[in-house]
Amino acid sequence: MNVQTIKLTDFVLNSARKYLKDNNYTEVVVPRVVDLPVAARGQVEDQASVPARSCLVALSGASDQSAGFRFTVYDVGAKRFVLSDQWDELATGAQDTTDVESQGLVLPTPYLILAPGLLQVRVANLATVAADMQLLLHFATPG
Repeated sequence: MNVQTIKLTDFVLNSARKYLKDNNYTEVVVPRVVDLPVAARGQVEDQASVPARSCLVALSGASDQSAGFRFTVYDVGAKRFVLSDQWDELATGAQDTTDVESQGLVLPTPYLILAPGLLQVRVANLATVAADMQLLLHFATPG
């Protein structure tokens, strides 16, 4: 773990500390099934449910292939995409699967999730071989 990663991890934890103290913090893993490789150039879609008025504050991810993956997060209540991005070796170190929480991105502005608190998440494997991958969404939840 390099100095920049440690600073980022500290920032994520410090940002979430007040929510953690009051048990107002949750994480959602996509796909929910662990150890189920995504086919080469394949994709999986899943739904995540959080309390309405939760805020997406950060995300992290991991892939055992350096090609990484693309992902989209769609807020059903707002009828709009929250995130559409790529997770790969060069951008985020997503090939390091030893500690998924050590790799992450804090959103500059938390994203408010509208009722019914339902997100559609799609993860697409960019590798030419099957890959184990996960996207971890970090939420501050209403008290």
